[in-house]
Amino acid sequence: MHSSDFYTDLPHETYERNGKPIQYPSIFYTDYRYFQLTALAPLKNVKRLLPSEKIFPYQPFPGLGVIAIAVYEYRQTDFGPYNEIGLGVPVSYGKSLPLFTGSLRKMPTQHYFYLHQLPLNSQYPCDLGVEMGGYPKYMADIEFTDETGWVTCTMHVDGQHAVTIKGRTDLPMKQMDREITHPLNFKDGRLLRSETILAPREMGFSMSQNDVELTYGDHELGQIIQELEIKRIFQYAYCPACCGNLTFVLESLPG
Repeated sequence: MHSSDFYTDLPHETYERNGKPIQYPSIFYTDYRYFQLTALAPLKNVKRLLPSEKIFPYQPFPGLGVIAIAVYEYRQTDFGPYNEIGLGVPVSYGKSLPLFTGSLRKMPTQHYFYLHQLPLNSQYPCDLGVEMGGYPKYMADIEFTDETGWVTCTMHVDGQHAVTIKGRTDLPMKQMDREITHPLNFKDGRLLRSETILAPREMGFSMSQNDVELTYGDHELGQIIQELEIKRIFQYAYCPACCGNLTFVLESLPG
């Protein structure tokens, strides 16, 4: 289970903005689960997702970049419960990392992550994220279903299938340390950096293609995934329970 003392002594004030509550200086996500896949795709295709020449995708193998698709089932947050899917690219800012980062070389302990699309099924966090952080959020129908040993997340927009991800939940678990990530969004020619902190938690990992399934439909998100020409799912990860927080924009970087 997630850390019970993660929020001890963290400031957390509630203000009113446009008649709705907003928490400051960070948003609490006090109970959620997530699973994600990282996949290898031709580097030229991965680069097409990036809006700036100042961010560089990881190259775990020559000619290949990495994309990530993550799904979140937020059970308790400052915004209430909602579901979300993220498509993004792990990147460095300012200069490229050495070849084989993420395979033969370790990943950075604190890394940047460019968010390309971030659909969700709750209007208030959607509007707030777009307005205050430049997040690429939009409304979608996102549903989770569970069966023995598996979880499935399916996304539709106006009845049009976008993506379905199915992954195993009965993987061996290992204890993970606290993790810091810097989401990057692109707005008005600038890269906006926030910070997420995940509490210590248990996670399961697999590199078997039999433990995760990815299918995509005709919606724009599905077509983007198809056009990436994914060569292989590199890793699948499942976290049954987690907590964390997300800051507002901390830094505006030249794009």
